[in-house]
Amino acid sequence: METVAYPYRPKVGRMALLMIAMLGVATWLGYMAWTNDSGLLINGRIPLSPPAATALFAGFTAVLILLAGLGLRGVVLGLRGSQVIEAGAFAVSLPRRMLSREIITIPYHEIEALTLKKAGLNLSLVLKHLNGTTLIDRDMLPNE
Repeated sequence: METVAYPYRPKVGRMALLMIAMLGVATWLGYMAWTNDSGLLINGRIPLSPPAATALFAGFTAVLILLAGLGLRGVVLGLRGSQVIEAGAFAVSLPRRMLSREIITIPYHEIEALTLKKAGLNLSLVLKHLNGTTLIDRDMLPNE
């Protein structure tokens, strides 16, 4: 059996759109934190003082900026080149994670189960093997 290679690239457009949306929400929350002079009442039950509300808005802003930075990393890696999943005669070789440079090789005799996992609109192939579990995202699989 010859080795079959499936190259894939992360969806750069989707990642860039999500990154822009996160930065937009982070900008709005940052503005709310900067201009906050009143408290916040969460679900009508949890009152926050003005400094606590400012800290909450600032914390959400920081988390969104961090996530946008991770999205930027994904966009850069997606533009830089493609990754490859290779299926050979005795094993499958793939990146440890979707954007990882580390390649793992799983011999077929070590694979215990193959299942599909659906979370919302995302679909993943789950390889359960002797060394753990590996998720192959739908974006990594060929369209054929």
